[in-house]
Amino acid sequence: MLVVLDNAVDVAQVEPLLPGSPGCAVIVTSRNRLAGLVTKHGARPLIADTLDDGEARALLGNRVGAQRLAAEPEAVAEISALCGGFPLALSIAAGRAQIRPGLPLSRSGLRAPRRDTRSACWTRTIPRPASPPCCRARSRP
Repeated sequence: MLVVLDNAVDVAQVEPLLPGSPGCAVIVTSRNRLAGLVTKHGARPLIADTLDDGEARALLGNRVGAQRLAAEPEAVAEISALCGGFPLALSIAAGRAQIRPGLPLSRSGLRAPRRDTRSACWTRTIPRPASPPCCRARSRP
């Protein structure tokens, strides 16, 4: 049996769900490094990297079609840059394009808004999330 635990927050959330028999395997995905799974349970970490430009274009092309990408290379470059090489972000952008097949990529709401003084997207400050507890500096007594 294969158990997939997606987007785990911490080790405490995952531990009760770990199977106890040797015939089972578990894949845990997380945005946090779950060092406790490695130290307490012998997990093998696999750090996934972001996609490069070619891989991002391939992902988009597989989802929306090579012809659509070729028709708007500037829009594709901007979408790829906005997604930062993250497969999930690229998949969401591709999904939005797929539900609007007749609309050009440049008009499908996938690109950045125009930089004008009225755009809240460019004036609002979004705070960065705090580092996970395992990554914070600790002071010693």
